[in-house]
Amino acid sequence: MKGDLNIDFTMAIILFISVYAMLYILLPSATISFKKTPDPLQTASTYFADVLTVTPGIPANWSDLGTVTKLGLAYGSNVTSYPNIFDVNKILAINGQACSSLKPKTDMLLDFAIKVDCNTCGTGINYSCTGTIPTIARLIERVGYIKNGSTYTHAKLQVWTW
Repeated sequence: MKGDLNIDFTMAIILFISVYAMLYILLPSATISFKKTPDPLQTASTYFADVLTVTPGIPANWSDLGTVTKLGLAYGSNVTSYPNIFDVNKILAINGQACSSLKPKTDMLLDFAIKVDCNTCGTGINYSCTGTIPTIARLIERVGYIKNGSTYTHAKLQVWTW
């Protein structure tokens, strides 16, 4: 008969549309990957390493820890700073100092340790502040150069925070 709709066919269409709509709504949530919560200690460590490598500190041409108010290791003047170029005088000033004594000269609320690794430059000399680094510390490394007069030596800055 013309225009006769079977009840079985109608129920099959309703069931098909219902299952399709349910899968369309629920399935994307099963395939979305969730982001891991960022580690706040890692974020602070990265920030501190960037500050040390990019800024010369205040004052910009400090070479004695008694005159510095903000710690920064980049070579520079009051007008210009050179990221990833470390001033040898600043590195020598922090060498052998207690890392805890450097903390008031930073914006860091965390404890930290700093090491400038020159094993890659052939001299085998490492400069660092002294402190015990716990196993839970985060390590951030930045590659750069040490400027000593007109010579540049390849070095790696390592910053631990905890």
